[in-house]
Amino acid sequence: METIKQFLTGDFKSDIEVLKVALNGLEQQLNMASNQITADMKKIKANQVATIEKVIEVAKELVEKEYIHYKKMTDTDVAYWFRSMSADRIQKREHDLNKLILKKKFLTGKAEGIKPEMIQLARHTPIQKIIEVNKSRKANCLFHEDKHPSLHIFEDNKFKCFSCGERGDVIDIVMKKENMTFVQAINYLIKI
Repeated sequence: METIKQFLTGDFKSDIEVLKVALNGLEQQLNMASNQITADMKKIKANQVATIEKVIEVAKELVEKEYIHYKKMTDTDVAYWFRSMSADRIQKREHDLNKLILKKKFLTGKAEGIKPEMIQLARHTPIQKIIEVNKSRKANCLFHEDKHPSLHIFEDNKFKCFSCGERGDVIDIVMKKENMTFVQAINYLIKI
């Protein structure tokens, strides 16, 4: 009863003002913490971009060296099978380089309408929806002539060919099988 009298007479007015001031102080602290987190995230993103740029430069150098090596082998008439190994390395390194460049585009916000969530969704598409897989989780490899299944599909939806050594995920398979770019493969897998 005493509390109702205090409320009606306005004695709580000062308590409400104190609460408002306390709430304003908490709101300011929350805004400061949010701003600090945003600044920290920008620094982390900038560090990631700088690191990826360095790795991209190294990857470009490796591809260039491999091309020079391949050209020397071609000029000196090195055996075809040996040159083909170099050509495979060039293809793999170019593929890795393109992945790095795309990752940089994502971090800088310059990717072609593809978001990381879309990539995750595409990666969770079962490989069995793309290629025929037998009961022991094996398939004929798409990356070389294969008469006996040598492409093993793992539980985490990745694959490895124990014949040619090719490995990757469902996106790599779609890019190879359907002759698509990375962005086209993501869009294709999302629609399945």
